[in-house]
Formats: sequence, C-alpha cells, structure tokens
Amino acid sequence: MTENESFELMGFLRQMIQTRIIYKDILAEKQINEAFSTQPNASYLLVQRAIFLERELEQTKKNLSELQSQYQVIPTALKQDTFLNELMSNWGKNLEARENTMNEKALTKKKKFLSFEDKGLLFLIKNSKIIWLLVLVAWGLAYFIKNK
Repeated sequence: MTENESFELMGFLRQMIQTRIIYKDILAEKQINEAFSTQPNASYLLVQRAIFLERELEQTKKNLSELQSQYQVIPTALKQDTFLNELMSNWGKNLEARENTMNEKALTKKKKFLSFEDKGLLFLIKNSKIIWLLVLVAWGLAYFIKNK
C-alpha cells in the first residue's frame, strides 16, 4: 500500500466510524448480513470498491458541476425514505457544514460572469418556442407576399 492509499483508506475509515445512520431499512440489513456471512472478505472488498467508486464519483461530480454552472442548472434530489436515497445518507459529512457549503455555492453561481456566447445560448434555449413561431410567421408572410 502506498502512502497516498494509506491516507485515503484512513480518511475513509474515519468517515465510516463517525457516520450515524438516519434511516435503516431492516430488509436491506438482513440481506447485507447474509452476504457478509457468505463472503469472508466482504468488508475488505467493499471498502476497496467504495474508495475506488468514491474517486470516480468525485471526478464525475466535478465534471457535472462545471456543466451545471455553464448552463445554470439546479440539481434536484429524491424526497422519499428509501434505502438508496441520497438524502438519507450523511456519510462522513457534517450536515451543518454541507448546508453552509450549498449556500456558498448558490451565491457563487449568482456572481458568475457569463460570456456573450453563453448569454446568447441561454436566450435561444429559453425562447426557442417564440423564435420558431416568429420564423413560421415570417415564412408565411414571405410566402403570402410572393404569391400575391
């Protein structure tokens, strides 16, 4: 194990130890316990896999955030009590700090400067129905004048 891997593993394990469950699905817990009793290396494999997926997720979030900020898209989340609901997981995170971070991101997005091209693209996206209607009316008028 490299020094970076050791640091990453210790951070992951620290988050796991600090995490408190908000909602626990009893059926899911039973199925997980059955799988763990069948595979003796389950905890090792899951931690290894989770760290790998966490790396990939962080890169994907970064890419998505860049795209959302370009087009000012606001993500939505599920609001149900389900086993895999993102809102039900507070994995290694301080909930108050997360809320403050979300508020800071919202303020930052408002302050972001949009280029002329981005403004034009947003205008076209928001007004595409009206633009097509005007094109159709202009075409109809041109056709009417030409055949008169």
